[in-house]
Amino acid sequence: MNRVLEYGLAIVIAGGVGYWMLADRIGADDAIPVAEQSAAAGRPGQGQQQGGTRSALVTLEQAVTRPYATEYQAIGSIEAVARVAVQSDVSGRVDQIAFTPGTAVNKGDALLHLDQRSEELNLASAQAQLAEVTATLARLERLATSSTSVSTVQLDEAHTAVELARVEADRAEFELQRRVIKAPLSGQVGLTDLVAGSYVNAGSDIVTISALDRVKVSFALPEGATEVLEPGASVRVTLPSRPGQVLWAEVSAIATEIDPGTRLIEVEALMDNAAAGLTHGMIAEIYLRAERPALPSIPAVAVMWGRDGASVFVAEDGIARRVPVTIASRVDDMVWVHADLKQGDKIVVEGAHKLQEGGRVMTADAATRAEGEPGQLAATTTSVPAASARQVAATATSTAVGRDD
Repeated sequence: MNRVLEYGLAIVIAGGVGYWMLADRIGADDAIPVAEQSAAAGRPGQGQQQGGTRSALVTLEQAVTRPYATEYQAIGSIEAVARVAVQSDVSGRVDQIAFTPGTAVNKGDALLHLDQRSEELNLASAQAQLAEVTATLARLERLATSSTSVSTVQLDEAHTAVELARVEADRAEFELQRRVIKAPLSGQVGLTDLVAGSYVNAGSDIVTISALDRVKVSFALPEGATEVLEPGASVRVTLPSRPGQVLWAEVSAIATEIDPGTRLIEVEALMDNAAAGLTHGMIAEIYLRAERPALPSIPAVAVMWGRDGASVFVAEDGIARRVPVTIASRVDDMVWVHADLKQGDKIVVEGAHKLQEGGRVMTADAATRAEGEPGQLAATTTSVPAASARQVAATATSTAVGRDD
């Protein structure tokens, strides 16, 4: 029994040695050509392997040099060019209200009559006194021409009495006129709480008059706007209370100082109001547009921020170059930058996070064309023993799958 087992084991060992020698001989005579790993591994979306350097798949857009505009925005208010709170100089009871709230009045129109009976009596008394001393002066002057009984001193005293009486009469008339409150300017009168019989104290407000044929827009802008702010500049005005309505005003006054707390500068602009019908105190949105010289414009998504500030990648002959940028303006999804860029430079807008200075880049279209043209991929063949052919194929397959992840 043991002898049978020994014979069987010897046969198995001999067969194994013979199979190994035969396979080695066949492998030496039979070489199988395979593509390099770089050719088998090329896949769009994962870059290409050339000379051991991986190309990042990116999206490019060209820089365009063109002018742009800076627009400053502010919230302001509509104000009457002239607006006066009419006050009474004297105290008294209201005898008559001579205006209708909300209507227009002219300068000098009577607004309010206060009780004036006492002032009328004072005026009558002063006028009577003036008449008396005037008659006395006339009599003395007649006597002085016909006789020497009237002295020069008497005549001088009579003249003085007349002047004093005239002053008193003028004062009484002035006090009487003060009982009538008049409009100091033309405009639209506001509301009042007074009625006939109300008592008015000296210095109390009676009504407000606003001149609204022209209005001013008061607002404040950042100090950067001082570069383009000048009298006569046009500003666009819109009102939240009137959607869709666009008005234009002209800068009329600019403050000489910037507020140290807010860093804003006060501005006033004038505009006609005959057709607009704006009211004092309305909220307005103001836009000042300043045209700027041409600068490179690029998509905002291309800008990357790092420790050294903002930058973009420029693709030059398939190589990424980092270019520092300073943003000058942004409109929607485009930015204008101060940078070493020129018209037509290819800016990386997608995939920049995968890049480093000097890294290789490739677009999706270029990767697709390279895959379709064998000459574009380094498909160098090498001879590999047949015993290792399956290992090479397995290695290439594994690499390609890894790039699809």
